[in-house]
Amino acid sequence: MARLVRQLSIAKESETKLRQERERLIGQLIDDLPSFSRLGRQEMNLTIIEMDKLVKVIFEELISAENERPLEFNINNLPPAKGDRAMLRQVFINLLSNALKFSRRRERRY
Repeated sequence: MARLVRQLSIAKESETKLRQERERLIGQLIDDLPSFSRLGRQEMNLTIIEMDKLVKVIFEELISAENERPLEFNINNLPPAKGDRAMLRQVFINLLSNALKFSRRRERRY
């Protein structure tokens, strides 16, 4: 019986954590909408973008604000892409900042 109570307690705790994470993600999406909306109103300026360089610069900007343990970050060769630099920059800022946030609790962060 005590084992069943413990399992129910663990399940309830997991459910609470999932709900809190879902609420946090929804909040993040809501917070990011105005930035994306502003970009969407601008005319797209399509150029060829060296994606390796763009991602490395963004990562360096993000980790300069991090004062935590060292990070391991590997970028495979990314091909150049044709797109709007400002929009792609915002996409990678969001992706990499989320990766940093979600890996904070891990001993080894990527």
